[in-house]
Amino acid sequence: MRTPKFLPKPVRKQGGARPTKLSDQMANQTAEFAASSAAHFDNQSVAAFSYAMRVKLAVKRLDGRGGWQDKEQCSGEYLSRLLREHVEKGDPIDVANFCMMLHQRGERISPSPEPIAEASR
Repeated sequence: MRTPKFLPKPVRKQGGARPTKLSDQMANQTAEFAASSAAHFDNQSVAAFSYAMRVKLAVKRLDGRGGWQDKEQCSGEYLSRLLREHVEKGDPIDVANFCMMLHQRGERISPSPEPIAEASR
Protein backbone atom coordinates (compact mmCIF):
# COMPACT_ATOMS: atom_id res chain seq x y z
CA MET A 1 0.00 0.00 0.00
CA ARG A 2 1.40 3.41 -0.99
CA THR A 3 1.66 6.29 1.45
CA PRO A 4 -0.90 9.05 0.71
CA LYS A 5 0.68 12.16 -0.83
CA PHE A 6 -0.62 14.51 1.83
CA LEU A 7 1.29 12.86 4.68
CA PRO A 8 4.74 14.34 5.24
CA LYS A 9 7.68 12.01 4.73
CA PRO A 10 10.77 12.21 6.92
CA VAL A 11 13.43 14.42 5.37
CA ARG A 12 17.05 14.04 6.32
CA LYS A 13 19.13 17.09 7.10
CA GLN A 14 22.52 17.55 5.50
CA GLY A 15 25.21 15.55 7.19
CA GLY A 16 22.85 13.97 9.69
CA ALA A 17 20.87 10.80 9.97
CA ARG A 18 17.94 12.31 11.88
CA PRO A 19 14.72 13.28 10.14
CA THR A 20 13.48 16.85 10.45
CA LYS A 21 10.79 17.62 12.94
CA LEU A 22 7.26 16.99 11.79
CA SER A 23 6.32 20.52 12.90
CA ASP A 24 9.01 21.97 10.57
CA GLN A 25 7.69 19.94 7.67
CA MET A 26 4.12 20.99 8.40
CA ALA A 27 5.12 24.66 8.69
CA ASN A 28 6.79 24.53 5.27
CA GLN A 29 3.81 22.78 3.72
CA THR A 30 1.41 25.24 5.34
CA ALA A 31 3.34 28.22 3.93
CA GLU A 32 3.46 26.60 0.48
CA PHE A 33 -0.27 25.85 0.65
CA ALA A 34 -1.10 29.42 1.69
CA ALA A 35 0.92 30.82 -1.22
CA SER A 36 -0.61 28.42 -3.74
CA SER A 37 -4.09 28.95 -2.30
CA ALA A 38 -3.79 32.73 -2.73
CA ALA A 39 -2.55 32.29 -6.29
CA HIS A 40 -5.34 29.80 -6.94
CA PHE A 41 -7.95 32.31 -5.67
CA ASP A 42 -6.43 35.02 -7.91
CA ASN A 43 -6.53 32.69 -10.90
CA GLN A 44 -10.12 31.67 -10.20
CA SER A 45 -11.13 35.31 -9.81
CA VAL A 46 -9.49 36.31 -13.10
CA ALA A 47 -11.15 33.37 -14.86
CA ALA A 48 -14.59 34.29 -13.48
CA PHE A 49 -14.11 37.96 -14.34
CA SER A 50 -12.92 37.24 -17.88
CA TYR A 51 -15.92 34.94 -18.37
CA ALA A 52 -18.23 37.81 -17.35
CA MET A 53 -16.38 40.06 -19.82
CA ARG A 54 -16.85 37.52 -22.63
CA VAL A 55 -20.56 37.15 -21.87
CA LYS A 56 -21.06 40.93 -21.89
CA LEU A 57 -19.18 41.26 -25.21
CA ALA A 58 -21.26 38.45 -26.75
CA VAL A 59 -24.51 40.12 -25.69
CA LYS A 60 -23.36 43.44 -27.17
CA ARG A 61 -22.34 41.71 -30.42
CA LEU A 62 -25.88 40.32 -30.66
CA ASP A 63 -27.10 43.92 -30.26
CA GLY A 64 -25.04 44.87 -33.32
CA ARG A 65 -22.02 46.34 -31.52
CA GLY A 66 -18.51 45.71 -32.82
CA GLY A 67 -15.64 47.19 -34.75
CA TRP A 68 -13.51 48.29 -31.83
CA GLN A 69 -10.47 46.56 -33.33
CA ASP A 70 -10.63 48.72 -36.50
CA LYS A 71 -8.67 51.90 -35.77
CA GLU A 72 -10.16 53.64 -38.81
CA GLN A 73 -13.70 52.90 -37.67
CA CYS A 74 -13.14 53.44 -33.94
CA SER A 75 -10.51 55.78 -32.49
CA GLY A 76 -8.62 55.32 -29.25
CA GLU A 77 -9.98 58.68 -28.10
CA TYR A 78 -13.54 57.38 -28.61
CA LEU A 79 -12.82 54.20 -26.63
CA SER A 80 -11.21 56.30 -23.88
CA ARG A 81 -14.29 58.52 -23.73
CA LEU A 82 -16.57 55.48 -23.49
CA LEU A 83 -14.32 54.07 -20.77
CA ARG A 84 -14.69 57.26 -18.70
CA GLU A 85 -18.46 57.31 -19.21
CA HIS A 86 -18.74 53.71 -18.05
CA VAL A 87 -16.62 54.37 -14.97
CA GLU A 88 -19.31 56.87 -13.97
CA LYS A 89 -22.04 54.30 -14.67
CA GLY A 90 -20.31 51.96 -12.23
CA ASP A 91 -20.17 48.66 -14.13
CA PRO A 92 -16.69 47.15 -13.69
CA ILE A 93 -17.30 44.64 -16.52
CA ASP A 94 -17.88 47.42 -19.06
CA VAL A 95 -14.84 49.29 -17.76
CA ALA A 96 -12.70 46.17 -18.05
CA ASN A 97 -13.91 45.53 -21.60
CA PHE A 98 -12.96 49.04 -22.72
CA CYS A 99 -9.57 48.65 -21.03
CA MET A 100 -9.10 45.33 -22.83
CA MET A 101 -9.95 46.93 -26.17
CA LEU A 102 -7.39 49.69 -25.70
CA HIS A 103 -4.79 47.20 -24.47
CA GLN A 104 -5.29 44.84 -27.42
CA ARG A 105 -4.91 47.75 -29.82
CA GLY A 106 -1.63 48.73 -28.14
CA GLU A 107 -3.05 52.07 -27.02
CA ARG A 108 -3.11 53.96 -23.77
CA ILE A 109 -6.10 55.72 -22.24
CA SER A 110 -6.28 59.13 -23.90
CA PRO A 111 -6.20 62.20 -21.65
CA SER A 112 -9.55 63.61 -20.70
CA PRO A 113 -10.46 66.51 -23.02
CA GLU A 114 -11.97 68.58 -20.22
CA PRO A 115 -10.11 69.40 -17.00
CA ILE A 116 -11.18 67.42 -13.98
CA ALA A 117 -12.60 69.72 -11.29
CA GLU A 118 -10.71 69.63 -8.02
CA ALA A 119 -12.60 68.69 -4.89
CA SER A 120 -13.54 71.54 -2.56
CA ARG A 121 -11.13 71.98 0.30
